[in-house]
Amino acid sequence: WLVGLLRAVGGAVVDGDGEEDPADADAALEFVVEDPAAKVKGPLLSGVKETVDALGVGKEEAAKALGVTRDAERDLRSIEIAAESRELCQKADNRSVRHVTLRLPEGASKYRAGDHLEVLPNNDPGLVATALSVLELEEATPVVWDRIKATRSNRSVRDTDGSLRGALPVMRITAKLVLEWIPDLTAVPNRKSIGRLARAVKDESIRERLQSLSTDQDKYKQEVVTPSVSLAELLQSCAGKLSLSIGELCALAKPLAPRYYSVSSSPEGAADPRLVTVSVGQVEFQTGTGRTHHGLASTMLGSLSAGSCVPGCVRQLTGNFHVPDDPLAPMIMVGPGTGIAPMMGFLQERQSRLKKGQKLGHAILFFGCRKCNEDYIYRDELAAFLESGALTELHVAFSREGPQKVYVQDLIFEHRASCWRLLQQHSAAIFVCGDARAMAPDVRRAFQRVAQECGGKSEAKAASMLGAMVENGRYLEDVWAS
Repeated sequence: WLVGLLRAVGGAVVDGDGEEDPADADAALEFVVEDPAAKVKGPLLSGVKETVDALGVGKEEAAKALGVTRDAERDLRSIEIAAESRELCQKADNRSVRHVTLRLPEGASKYRAGDHLEVLPNNDPGLVATALSVLELEEATPVVWDRIKATRSNRSVRDTDGSLRGALPVMRITAKLVLEWIPDLTAVPNRKSIGRLARAVKDESIRERLQSLSTDQDKYKQEVVTPSVSLAELLQSCAGKLSLSIGELCALAKPLAPRYYSVSSSPEGAADPRLVTVSVGQVEFQTGTGRTHHGLASTMLGSLSAGSCVPGCVRQLTGNFHVPDDPLAPMIMVGPGTGIAPMMGFLQERQSRLKKGQKLGHAILFFGCRKCNEDYIYRDELAAFLESGALTELHVAFSREGPQKVYVQDLIFEHRASCWRLLQQHSAAIFVCGDARAMAPDVRRAFQRVAQECGGKSEAKAASMLGAMVENGRYLEDVWAS
């Protein structure tokens, strides 16, 4: 959200690859440790909610000062954790998925089942402590964020008459808050960033090593990329021998990027339509350096207590990945693992329609997990949907239950007669959510086989049929790279 305001006022930021904008030479001046003698006015912001609220006002000020129109709907806002997260897996020591409930702020646009929750994660407290130590700063050290410098760093904006200075006063935030939310301390720095870090090192041997990593691509790949050396680890290796400001660190680091989660709820029929839930798989693995990496967003969402706040918003999808308007339209849903998330929202919406007395079309869900007593998430909820009629058929694939691995695509072909019967109806739609690399292509091939086997179509005509469904918004995917 801080980086978002820089963009809103035309400021220079580091892009997703860590490369510099043309005006990046000025970026290091945007965050400067406050000079006590300067007597900077304004409160010292140290919390998420107060800072997000202040930034909302700041973006409005920036837009007015620059004479531009901004889309407030795209702002990250302060979202409250409404309840303690709960574990969905039966054996969380093997795999953990947390059910997280959040409450959207008043005035937020109404979301729909099938939308995404966008959240900005923060750096791990241990990594923040490391960075503070290396920079020789205290948590509460005031840092001045000079928004006019951010604006000036874009050469297309000039404050010739000083009007922007009055419209965009500086903001005061703690060093801890800056390091929590601006630089991605877990990211692997690129060679240019390592070169910039090298110039700030006072020790000749360390400086030469970093310079070598920044200029030798093979060495960089072998010693940095392959073992996943993080920026925090590089900083730690320079501790006591580094002359680097907090602004320079933010300028050379990749910015923390938002994460997206498929919403697993529906506001339809809900007692509180502002409540939104997500199903968050906990990410943990060991890097080549021996460091245990914890996913920033998954760890944050899974561990925050009720009443805590995160910067985020609901992103409404532009496609048709929503429950069909026609309640009689058949639905075939495929969602292994956390890919079941939007399907849970769809089923809640169908449940709401049932309570209103509406008749529903046939709905099939293909879910997949490893073992029945290990990671069969939402088992009880799915049973209740079956009993109520919100869900007509449920088929679960267990990939580690027996000697033979079974996946959702296998069950699709096994139940091809039911699938083909629904696909004969022009209003029927297929929804697929989950892994884009292997699962999604395999599922599409499975439906193509269904068309060949049950419809007597050639391979080419079956592929054409699926392609037409995609074009007509009847074959929809919400997939991601794993």
